[in-house]
Amino acid sequence: MADADGGLNPKFETLNFMHLYAKGAEEGTLLEIRVVPGAKRSEIKGIAGGCLQVRVQAPPVGGKANQALLKLLARGLGIRKNRLRILSGERSRVKTILLVGVKPALAQATIKTILEGNKADSGK
Repeated sequence: MADADGGLNPKFETLNFMHLYAKGAEEGTLLEIRVVPGAKRSEIKGIAGGCLQVRVQAPPVGGKANQALLKLLARGLGIRKNRLRILSGERSRVKTILLVGVKPALAQATIKTILEGNKADSGK
């Protein structure tokens, strides 16, 4: 859905805009992620503002939120944690994560499945 300027309103972004947060790289796939530390529960929440929105229970202290993020992504994507690297944003909520050896189409399809599952769960 577009706002008055014809731009996208982040509240209404859908799975059609997945290409904004996942891009191909020489070594695999780059994910643009916005992390919310200290959340009630850890989950891959959705897409807004061109970033994948992820909530983690861990606090942003001593790298705990980063480790929780990598663990959640690895489990959700079905890959080993050592195939995930934080390329930028270690001390920021917005991060660029490299999924080593993972093709963008596979990452997008897996994340789409996760988000659709979350949507179905919230409708119960």
